[in-house]
This record gives sequence, C-alpha cells and structure tokens, in this order.
Amino acid sequence: MGYAESLEFVLMYYKNSEGVEYPIIGLKTSNNELSMGVPMVSYLPQDIKGWIKQMGIKNLKREAVGVATIPWKTLKQLGIYPEKN
Repeated sequence: MGYAESLEFVLMYYKNSEGVEYPIIGLKTSNNELSMGVPMVSYLPQDIKGWIKQMGIKNLKREAVGVATIPWKTLKQLGIYPEKN
C-alpha cells in the first residue's frame, strides 16, 4: 500500500484520558498540518508485516541502527518530531 507523497511520518507525544503517556506515529501534510483520519493509516500494520516478510527481521534491525532517535523527555517537550515551521 502506498502513501500520498504529500504526507510524512512524524513521531508524536500522546497522553490518553487515563494519563498514560506513549509515543505514536502521526502524519503531517505538506501544509504542516497534522493529518487525522487518513484511511491509509489503517494499512500501516500490514505494511510493517510486509516489510518484515520481504526484508527479514535481521535486515530491518540492521537498517534501524541508522535511524535518528530522540530521548523520551525531548519528545515530551517538543510534542512532535521532527519539528517543522
């Protein structure tokens, strides 16, 4: 499943109604707006399973080493990563 070119994945801080905090994957549009209710988001778990099947978990873990990360405390302060103006 493909995603619209005008969307990008972002990491977001989220706190649910019970006060539980955790990171979530969000989508932003080219206008720098958070995109909610995009039908394609529901396909993300299927895509991840496909990547694992296609590339193999060892190769994905090797690729993940080069992914930029931020500390949880920083994500809580920023609210969204990467930040865009």
